[in-house]
Amino acid sequence: MSKSGKRGEIWTVELNGKRRPAVIVSNDNVIVELDHLIQTVTSQQIRNEFDIAIEYWEEAGLDKPSIVRSSK
Repeated sequence: MSKSGKRGEIWTVELNGKRRPAVIVSNDNVIVELDHLIQTVTSQQIRNEFDIAIEYWEEAGLDKPSIVRSSK
């Protein structure tokens, strides 16, 4: 991955004192010095229509089948 993240990339970030995977959902034109908009990734089950399954989770470097939790 490049230092400037692209939409759809999964990065490991620190959230609430824990290192967690997160997917970048912001526009690719965001300047690298600015914050990116991210959504958390979890291996828990889909719980509503806003959760999105990551189809190619292994290729994304994740250990387990995962989803993007976009409603929390």
